[in-house]
Amino acid sequence: MDTLRQLHHDLPPRTKIFFLMGLDSLQNLPTWYQPQEIVKLCKLAVLKRPGYFADLNALEKKVPGVQRAVVFVHAPESAISASEIRARAARGENIDAFTPRAVAAYIKRQRLYRAAPSESDAKKRNPSS
Repeated sequence: MDTLRQLHHDLPPRTKIFFLMGLDSLQNLPTWYQPQEIVKLCKLAVLKRPGYFADLNALEKKVPGVQRAVVFVHAPESAISASEIRARAARGENIDAFTPRAVAAYIKRQRLYRAAPSESDAKKRNPSS
């Protein structure tokens, strides 16, 4: 939310901000932190996902303004969610098939999505500590 607010503040007044998400994430929007503020500050560019359906009328009751914010993006449907890609990266699995190679390499190099090593992990690597 802080990043979205900062972008809204820093960019020229009539700039449209798009938040890219899958249809599965749109369904969970009511559980997000300040969803009504999100739909006020940006458009939701939503990618269709196999097995998911958007009931915008039901979502509108929970998050007023969501119907005006949603823009469906026409692209090949993907059976894997961003959450699953992040989970695979966290487990150290290869994600090249789901992201551009440069992105996968950056995630691996920066150890993004990996849990911080625990104290017991550190002792295994350096028993003298």
